[in-house]
Amino acid sequence: MLEALMAGRSIKDAAFVAEVGRTTVFRWLKFDPYFKAVYEAWKQEHRESANGRISNMIDCAVSNVAKALDTGDAIISYQFLKDLGLLKRAKEPATEPGLVRQQIAADLHEQSPLSDPQALANLLTQAGLSPEQQRRLFIQALRPLRPEEPKSA
Repeated sequence: MLEALMAGRSIKDAAFVAEVGRTTVFRWLKFDPYFKAVYEAWKQEHRESANGRISNMIDCAVSNVAKALDTGDAIISYQFLKDLGLLKRAKEPATEPGLVRQQIAADLHEQSPLSDPQALANLLTQAGLSPEQQRRLFIQALRPLRPEEPKSA
């Protein structure tokens, strides 16, 4: 069974080779610690091997891009700069405190669960809040989010 899985066969095919039902294999994977441990160890070894191969491919790809850039390949050069995000115009940072405060408020609002009211409503329903309780909570929470202004000394 494990040999078939390790040879890259599907669980269905491996079960057929071992002459067991595929549900048996899933049960072994779920409840047999020895079977699961060997299977997981093989998967980890397989991942590490694949990651090593991918790392070598990345080195090769970087060498190819470097060669293309050295030969003056305009298409590769443009795509390389674009993929690195170097062709985007940098957003000018706000330097006026009022604008900075607005940006902070906008950032806080984007990070808030309130930015997706339907998801929040589903979550509140799962938590057992009635529609009326949700409505009151939304009214309270949707008041403008404003960071406090710095107090002058």
